[in-house]
Amino acid sequence: MDSIKRCRTAEALSAYAAGRYSAAETVCVRTLMDYPNDPDLLHLLGVALLAHGSITAAIEALEAACVHAPVPSPEAYNNLGIALRKGQRPEDAIAAFRKAIETRPGYAEAMYNLAVTSMDLADFSTAADLLAEVTAASPEDARAHFALAEALIALNDLDAAALSLRRYLRLAPGDERGAELLLASIGKAPVPARASPAFLRDLYRRKAKNWDLVPGYFAHRHVLDAVLRHASPLFLSALDAGCGTGLSGAGFRAMTQHMTGVDVSPDMLERARAKGIYDVLNEDDLLSFLTRHPDQFDLIVSAAALIHFGDLNAVLEAVWLALRPEGTFAFTTYSYDGSDPTAFGASSYRELAKSGCFAHGSAYLADLSKTCGFEICEVSEIIHEQSSTQKIPGFVAVLRKKNGVEGP
Repeated sequence: MDSIKRCRTAEALSAYAAGRYSAAETVCVRTLMDYPNDPDLLHLLGVALLAHGSITAAIEALEAACVHAPVPSPEAYNNLGIALRKGQRPEDAIAAFRKAIETRPGYAEAMYNLAVTSMDLADFSTAADLLAEVTAASPEDARAHFALAEALIALNDLDAAALSLRRYLRLAPGDERGAELLLASIGKAPVPARASPAFLRDLYRRKAKNWDLVPGYFAHRHVLDAVLRHASPLFLSALDAGCGTGLSGAGFRAMTQHMTGVDVSPDMLERARAKGIYDVLNEDDLLSFLTRHPDQFDLIVSAAALIHFGDLNAVLEAVWLALRPEGTFAFTTYSYDGSDPTAFGASSYRELAKSGCFAHGSAYLADLSKTCGFEICEVSEIIHEQSSTQKIPGFVAVLRKKNGVEGP
C-alpha cells in the first residue's frame, strides 16, 4: 500500500471510528477514483454506508469488495451478510455468512449471524445447533446465550432455554434483552416487578426512528378519547408519563397550559423535542420522576408505558402523590383477562414478552385503583394495537384523585 492510499485509508478509518460515516464515505469514494476496485477501500465504504443506513449502496460496495478481493475475505462476506439481512434478503444473507464460515471455519461472529438469520426464516433447529457451537467456543458471549434461548423456546425445549437465559443473566446482569420477563413468560421464574431501564433504553433506541410510522398503534388515541369523556380541559399542568416521541402530547397540547414529558429513552426524547410540543422534557425513570414531584399535576397520561411494569402498586401510589386534588390519571395496559382477571403477568404474546411487556387483569386494575384511593371513572376494553394477523386486547383506564379521600 503506497503512502497516499495508506494516509487516506487511515483518515477514513478515523472518521468511521468517530461515527462520522458521511466523512468516511467521502474519503473512500475519493480514494477509489485513484485506486478503483480496491477491495479494502470497498469494504470500508460498505461498512460506512451500512452504519449510515444506506443499505442498498452498502450491499453494492460489499459485493464488489468480495468480488475484487485476491483471496476471499471472511470479514467482507460477514458484513455483506449483515447488509443483506438488513436489506430484507435473508436467503442471500445466509449464503454470505456460509461463505464467511467456509473461508474461516469456526468464525463465531458469522456463525452467530447465520443463526439469527436462520431464525428469521423459522429454521430454529439450524439456529440452535449453530448457537450451541458458538456458546461452547465463546462461553462469555452473552448475546449468543440469549439467542440460543430464543431458538430453544421456539423448539419448545423450555428447560434448556431457561438454562441459557440464566447463563445470559450471569453475564449481563443489567438484562438489556429482557431475559427475566422471558423466563417468567415460559413459566421458569417469578414475574419480575418491571422491565429494566437498561432494557427499555436499548429497546427504544432501536424503535425510535420508525415509532411514529408504526401502523395499527392506538394507545395514544384511546387515552385522549377517554380523558375527554371524563375531564374538562383546560388543565393547568399536565404530565405525559412515558411520552416517547410525543404522540400523546400532540393531542393534549392544546388543552393544557404547561406540559411536561418524561421518558427513559433519550432516542425517543430526541424526536419528541424536535416536535416542540412540551414545555419541559425529562430523561428519567417514570417511577423516580413521579415520586420527586408531589402535588404538581392536574392531569397525568400514560399511553403504553405501564405495559413495562408488572405490579402497578408503586406506580399508582406515585401517581396519587404527583396529582393535585381532583386530578385525573389516564393510562393503557395490555389485557390479562384471558389468563386471570384478578392478576398480572408477562404478556402471553411471545413477541410482546420479548419486548418487556406485561399484561394486567381488569379486576386487578379496579381493585388496586380503589386500594390506592382513586375514584374509577372508567376501565374499558380496547384494541391496544393490531397487525395484519392479530389484534392485541388491552384496557384504557381513567382514575380521579378525589379531594378529601385518603390516599395510599
